[in-house]
Amino acid sequence: MTFGWLINLACRRANLLRLLGLLAMAWSAVASANCVDAAPSLQAGGVRINSVWREFNPQGEELVRESGTLTGSEITAAYRCDRWHLGARLSDLDGVRHYDGQTSSGRPVLSQSAIRQRQADLQAMFALSDSWRLGGRVTRQLLWRDIASASGASGYPERFDWSLLSAGAQWHSNFGTGQLSLASWAGKQLSSRMVITLPGRDQATLKLGALAQLEFIASWRTRVRSAWFFQADLGYRRLEIGQGEPSIIRRSGVPVGVASQPKSVMTERPIAIHLGYDF
Repeated sequence: MTFGWLINLACRRANLLRLLGLLAMAWSAVASANCVDAAPSLQAGGVRINSVWREFNPQGEELVRESGTLTGSEITAAYRCDRWHLGARLSDLDGVRHYDGQTSSGRPVLSQSAIRQRQADLQAMFALSDSWRLGGRVTRQLLWRDIASASGASGYPERFDWSLLSAGAQWHSNFGTGQLSLASWAGKQLSSRMVITLPGRDQATLKLGALAQLEFIASWRTRVRSAWFFQADLGYRRLEIGQGEPSIIRRSGVPVGVASQPKSVMTERPIAIHLGYDF
């Protein structure tokens, strides 16, 4: 099965506005509705992500490759109101990625980057049948990246801040004592920026290129006892950031050059284990 239509939906500007409007309408409708079948739930757990970050020059040649593991926790609140399924998730992860790159003059550099990642999701899905749901999701993510100095090259901190609007589809089915679900999301940016402090320079805000994300999630949920349940998630995410626009770099307020964020691709393979409760 292909989810290409999801990518087309998420990447058209007019559809971004429509999807955002539908998402807001869904939350407001459920908030004011007198649900016949209502079921809130809460789950919390640990997350481990295999994270790879790559940067490319305009010719497509790889400039930087970082890889490492991020770990942390997340909490999810969900609410079912008849055929509507709402959810909100918060996650906080950190870790280290090994840096294999080069200086501005092309000299190879081996170092490491300290990473911290915070993310918040708000989503609404509508059940088309017992097995299929369609919906939208708004994501806000903050990513701190502190590149350590090494081999005579000075490190520097970066902070990325972006939000995405995604369209998604989910299929689920019961198997024995558990439930398997498969989901796919395709998203495009609502906003993005990057703050950087180069050595000996003033802090600067850079404009990022267009962002697009594709995500797949497989989940298995099984009842532990009465209202308690266990859930395991296995996912894949690919975020692409286009070549950014040149921005002026200053020292003590005086322009001394320009800088731009190169095309970047971040791939993540998260594994999450949760314990939840149905109220």
